[in-house]
Amino acid sequence: MRRLPTTIRLAFAVLVAVWPAVPARAVEVSEVRWGFDGSTVPQRVNVLSILLENDDGRPFDDVLVLTRGYGIGDRLGARLVEPCYLAPFTSRWVQFFPYVGNDSQEWVLRMGERRETLPSPVRGAPAAVCLTASGSLLQGRAGLRTFSDELFPLTVAATDGLAAVVLDYVPRWEPVRCRAFVDWLRRGGTLHLLPAGGEYPRFGGELSILNTPTDRVRVGSGLVVRHRAVRGDVTREFLAKAGCPLPESPPASPGFQTLDESLLAGLKEIVRPEHEWTLIYLGLIAYLILIGPVNYLIGRRAARYRLAIGFFLCAAMAATWAMGTLGRRGFGEVSCVHSLAYAVPIDSGHYDVTQWVNVFVTHGDEYAIRHAAEHNLYAACETHEAVSGMIQASGGGRFHVDIPRFSNRPFLHRARLDGPPLDLEVREWTQQSRLEALTLSTGEEFAQDVVRAWVLHKDTLYPLRRDGSALRLGGGRRERVSQFVMERTADLRTFQHPYQRPQTVEPREAAEELAPALIVRAIGDGNEPGGWNTSSPEDEDAQLFVLAESPPGFGVRAEGLGSETGFVLYHVRLHRPENTDE
Repeated sequence: MRRLPTTIRLAFAVLVAVWPAVPARAVEVSEVRWGFDGSTVPQRVNVLSILLENDDGRPFDDVLVLTRGYGIGDRLGARLVEPCYLAPFTSRWVQFFPYVGNDSQEWVLRMGERRETLPSPVRGAPAAVCLTASGSLLQGRAGLRTFSDELFPLTVAATDGLAAVVLDYVPRWEPVRCRAFVDWLRRGGTLHLLPAGGEYPRFGGELSILNTPTDRVRVGSGLVVRHRAVRGDVTREFLAKAGCPLPESPPASPGFQTLDESLLAGLKEIVRPEHEWTLIYLGLIAYLILIGPVNYLIGRRAARYRLAIGFFLCAAMAATWAMGTLGRRGFGEVSCVHSLAYAVPIDSGHYDVTQWVNVFVTHGDEYAIRHAAEHNLYAACETHEAVSGMIQASGGGRFHVDIPRFSNRPFLHRARLDGPPLDLEVREWTQQSRLEALTLSTGEEFAQDVVRAWVLHKDTLYPLRRDGSALRLGGGRRERVSQFVMERTADLRTFQHPYQRPQTVEPREAAEELAPALIVRAIGDGNEPGGWNTSSPEDEDAQLFVLAESPPGFGVRAEGLGSETGFVLYHVRLHRPENTDE
């Protein structure tokens, strides 16, 4: 009779001892939201919002890991990680910012020892959504997909998938989220304001810029439009009739390699090695002679076999040192960073930047890559193999990556960065059926960094030439957009097959060759997911593209990466002054 209580006590003691080691399994994925309207924009950094629930009496404190691949056990690119704490019986939203390519891939979320496959993203165009207050049940039916204001990103860098917002109330946002929303608007977003209770909402603080005096006002490159309607009336057809058509989804890209991969391949071309192959071949022949006939003769004539073995080892070590030295000389023996950026001005001195970066190192190590921004988003853009690294968006954002010696690590970076003001001013604008004359004044400091410039007006792209601190129409032939896109897309294919090129290129030359690809990315080629900024033949505005040297504020912040050489393509929307000639 005494054995049963003893057994029970022993079992209870074992259970108490093992209990803390048992992983919490009560955290569940309650909801998954891709993008702003359930779809993602391909070849862009997108928003992924995941609602987690902890139904257990123990807290959950672990690191969430998001990976992508083509099947079980397969992984592509770098891991996306986010620390997560959930108190017992609570829930919270967690956001990742993955780069979504063209292929259909499997996305997996790991929560401790748990593994859950997420719904695959659906390809789409930048979204138009009706913003709703968190937890509100009284805002009524909406004609567009709704998006909770608590999920709006903290940085404009995460809003590539958002084209338009419908708003009829004042969101209760912290300052950083207010700034991200205003940055999105200034960059080129469209805000549709609706009255609530007969009055348009009155905004304060940083959102006070939304209090427009008329029904249609430009804010930076963006647009604020007021409608006398309720949210249930605002549909795609309603907005199209109001002169604000929404973007359509682009067709599937037929290319095996994306434009982003081609841009990164072009940057890698800058550090393609130029080896002294004559010396290498002579060294290999000498090595074979030493370890072959010479070592044989030494072994035959030497009194001790140890002499032959020692000579063989010395020859092998000398050959290893010689080949390593010749190899390093082919790479210039220095670590370096090359970058190409696409920057849209938000306001004076602030830019929404997409940056393609290639890091080459001569010493293998794990590098912590950051930029001088409050929020940094990174992507490896790797579609063929895994990357030994992890990307974290919270805490300012960072990219920890292991780079072997004498190798490259290309990646994409998105952020709001500080830079010099462009100080652009339209001095002359003459047009008939086409643009006849255009003169823009710039700041003297900025003008010194200009490499090339173009202006897109209606369906034609015109080159600009630098004249002191001004940019004037001229300096080359104008091209139809369709012709420009076709020719520059064909030119880009040479970077997709780099060893078909006869020699390496200098950083400035590579930037000039790759800049047209950035213009294609901005205006679209029918396959790439751009094309939502193209001027229509009826549009009186123009778009300016200026290739210049990158400012110091755009540079990589990491130890041991060497000097950086970078260029940036500024994209500015020009508004035609009223007192110009027709």
